Amino acid sequence: MSELSWRVLKDDFLVQQLVERDPAAGVTPAEPKTYTAEEEEAQLALEGWRYTPGLSGGRGHWAKPGVKNGSYQTERPRVRRETQLELEDAAMNGEGVDARQLLLVQLGLLGPNLSEDIVDALLAGLEKGVPLQRLTRHRARVLLLLLGDDFGDKTGSRERRLQQAAMGLDERIQELRDRPDRSLKNRAIFGRMEVMVSCAKKVRALESAAFWESMPQPLDDFGWYENWRRARQPEQMVTLETLQGQWRNKQLQDVTVRGNICTFSQGDGVVIEVDENGSFTVPGWVLLQEQSSEKRIVWTSRPGTRQANPGETTVWERPGTMGHDSHHRGATVYSSYGNNSHVSQHNHTAYGPSYGPTSYESLHGGMDSAYNQHSRTL
Repeated sequence: MSELSWRVLKDDFLVQQLVERDPAAGVTPAEPKTYTAEEEEAQLALEGWRYTPGLSGGRGHWAKPGVKNGSYQTERPRVRRETQLELEDAAMNGEGVDARQLLLVQLGLLGPNLSEDIVDALLAGLEKGVPLQRLTRHRARVLLLLLGDDFGDKTGSRERRLQQAAMGLDERIQELRDRPDRSLKNRAIFGRMEVMVSCAKKVRALESAAFWESMPQPLDDFGWYENWRRARQPEQMVTLETLQGQWRNKQLQDVTVRGNICTFSQGDGVVIEVDENGSFTVPGWVLLQEQSSEKRIVWTSRPGTRQANPGETTVWERPGTMGHDSHHRGATVYSSYGNNSHVSQHNHTAYGPSYGPTSYESLHGGMDSAYNQHSRTL
């Protein structure tokens, strides 16, 4: 390896960017699922499709009851294919993932100093993590893969990585418990603690009790955690677990959330991010925790963005629980800001409805690819 290549690989910026943006870099995506005829029927039913035979031997049709956008067709529908992000997630979550494919693991094996930097960067990322968030899950997975094998190195590097990770997690957990950042909301503190304690327990499971007892200093037994968790648990809190599964928006479009990937019936996946307060966001929108519940999610537009009109809100509800007004309106949908009503127009080349001109992006499904080709909105 040339001196220049080595200097680039040792640069802290490279490691930080990988951990921040793509900890799973290098993974081979899983193969798309294949279905038997019976499995395909079950999957189509799960997606909401129903087949109605034609009268007097005529041609039948497929439809999604209560869904208007592309929900009626005579041809047999295809099962929704997994997105590229979902296939990468499936590979990372699988037991057969090859740790050596991952760029961060490969870098960690180049030397003890670089390995230490990578473990520190992963811990720093987990320290600000949110349960079920895609990047959080990937960081935890990469850390466990890096710690779980010595990769043929018998010099004690793995043991040092294990000690560094265990002690680093303990220090961060104690800091969050005893001296939390006062600018953080309770739900952010709660979520970060859940991420780190869960990861710490998985790190401990990689070695025997005798190994951990030989540590230079005793590790936390987390005997306090359940009481702390009960005391900190918000009475009402929408988590990524709450968001999982099928939803329907006011435009009667199907929305699917898996992990922190949101997919419309027409369109690619959208990454649901988490802001500094622990609130879920997509470009131009933020989830309103206080107005949301397990069956009804309320989003509001963020100021200073072009994705929506100022102060606009939109709602997701579980299929079968949509309010009477959404069915009664049919193809007409009204925005919630000001005194003016705006009629929803369908755009079959993007995600679906969008208000007004084609440059208007919204959480309802519209997207202006010319304005923001890569940043998908809900």
